Amino acid sequence: MSILSEARALFDEWLAIVAITVDSAIGRYARGPHIVLEAESDGLLTAKLKSTQKGEALSDVSFRNSDGQPSPSLPADWQAAFRGSRVETELAPDQVLFRTLDFPKQATA
Repeated sequence: MSILSEARALFDEWLAIVAITVDSAIGRYARGPHIVLEAESDGLLTAKLKSTQKGEALSDVSFRNSDGQPSPSLPADWQAAFRGSRVETELAPDQVLFRTLDFPKQATA
């Protein structure tokens, strides 16, 4: 059983390395814009354009999510930037739940 566990661990490590490599390659060669959404603890979202196709820079925009829609509405240039872009979200530390997991004794192998 230990050989199977070791093989599974090696496969998991290999898969993680492949995922990191693919993500890096996509980030390097992706043509769409890269937008970072920063979430504040009060619910305010700030969109920042990190990279763009045409070199056109947009100023940062802040909004709140109200029933699945931005409030206030996004300007037309930001709406266009979100279409086909890669969006990364950065959460405030108080918006992440940390909890110790309690596994059954048999799951520690």
